[in-house]
Amino acid sequence: MLAKILLELMTIDRERPSEVVKTWQQHNMTTIGISSNRGFSSLEEYVPWRIENVGGPMMIRLMTYGMTLEISESEWNLIMPIATPLLADLATADDYFSWQKKYDQLRLGPEDPCITNAL
Repeated sequence: MLAKILLELMTIDRERPSEVVKTWQQHNMTTIGISSNRGFSSLEEYVPWRIENVGGPMMIRLMTYGMTLEISESEWNLIMPIATPLLADLATADDYFSWQKKYDQLRLGPEDPCITNAL
């Protein structure tokens, strides 16, 4: 799905999607192959993982692309402390709304014996 989005972005503008692609690659390197059943012992440990897992930085890059904003690396580093609480809200809201679905999947026959969720 995301590959289709990136291809579409590149047909619109060949130059600007480079930051989106870099962020997508970083997201893939960070999340692929990492089990969600990590046994988090606190929200302080869980939330940063969940922000990356839900694709928070990727969402910011897509929004800035859509607004035709160019954000340098130093500006990115300045906005992330501001954006992180918003992304934490997004991630935990997703946990809230996906709880029932994950619980139902667990009852039907779990791939993972555990639900990784802030609830």
